[in-house]
Amino acid sequence: MTQGLKARLNREILIKGITWLAVAWISMFQVRPAQAQSSTTIDIDGYASAKAVPIAIQGYPQAVTTLLTFHLEVVGFEVTSKNSARYVLQGNGESPVQGILRDSSGGVIFSRRYKASASTRAQAHALADDVSKQILGIPGIGQTKLAAKLKKGRNGEICVLDFDGANLKVLTSDDTVVASPTWYPGFPKSAVLFYTSYVYNNPDIYYHNLASGKRNAASRYSGLNASPAISPDRSKMAMILSKNGSPDVYIKGIQSGKLQQITKTRVEEATPCWSPDSQKLCFVSRATGRPRLWIHDFSTDKSNPLQIIGAASSFEPDWSPDGKWIAFTIQRGGSFRICVCPAEGGKMVELTEGEDPSWAPNSRTLVFTKRTRGGDRTLSLLDVPTKRVKDIPTSSRGLSQPSWSR
Repeated sequence: MTQGLKARLNREILIKGITWLAVAWISMFQVRPAQAQSSTTIDIDGYASAKAVPIAIQGYPQAVTTLLTFHLEVVGFEVTSKNSARYVLQGNGESPVQGILRDSSGGVIFSRRYKASASTRAQAHALADDVSKQILGIPGIGQTKLAAKLKKGRNGEICVLDFDGANLKVLTSDDTVVASPTWYPGFPKSAVLFYTSYVYNNPDIYYHNLASGKRNAASRYSGLNASPAISPDRSKMAMILSKNGSPDVYIKGIQSGKLQQITKTRVEEATPCWSPDSQKLCFVSRATGRPRLWIHDFSTDKSNPLQIIGAASSFEPDWSPDGKWIAFTIQRGGSFRICVCPAEGGKMVELTEGEDPSWAPNSRTLVFTKRTRGGDRTLSLLDVPTKRVKDIPTSSRGLSQPSWSR
């Protein structure tokens, strides 16, 4: 690999936040005052200033209470005493798990009993999903998983885990540089991951079947193959290739294998993500100097910068499944910050310190990478409307670059 290609690869890897290259290239993301932009019709301040919904949990074994509390607090509830609660979730202290949800006046909203054939964990998460669907009107996340990079020495491996940190499983044992795990849409029926790996001494993209454990190459062009992103309709893969020089955005047909180059800017592009209708692509480009989010519209075959009020530089975008929001990372002073803005552009809201945001299927919760005081990395969950953060309880540190199954 030429020195020039190595340098471009280093910049691409930085945009995904790989630790051992970040210091050398940190000046890329210095924040400058933003110019005023046109206002948005979406009330984003209202979206990101909601109050948590108070709920009481009674009559469950401690293990079930712990599961319910974590799950419900992640999606926007605050577990409190019965006297302070708007809703009460009542169990019977027995197995299988059952739940009676009441409002503050004692009226029954629902009464449900869960399958004894399922594990206690599964029953508790199914109950929490039903509560969040009933009260908040959002899809459940109880059966979802996260993919992430797990640091091993100077290198890393790809792993998966439940959204609450349980059942962590390491998928690879290559002892090499890995990056950008992302799910093939349709989990759990389609349990397939894509990621970049140096396993054969070049940054190539692989797809990995979780059920069989088998993996195959998805993109092995000369130079950089990085940041795979599968369209929600499962017809195309977006990625970054440097086969013609600088890293550019390309689209490859999943079935046809046909390759289409989207950008030809001769500057670095990175980290594409799809709109939920598969008609637009958001990516990072330095076409105007600083790294900014751009939108490519396939109906017009044109790319334009996303106008974000308050962000001079922006990177690591992820489009919410409901199509309304784009989460991304900025650098503020010496730290990285998670932000969100309307998908059509406008005012951003700065949410919390962190990087690598990925949306849950409910378009409300984000998983992101959090740096500890010791410089290590771990994963945390963010309820965007309330800005409440909960760390994922797991014994494994060194987790980063999360991707939430959808």
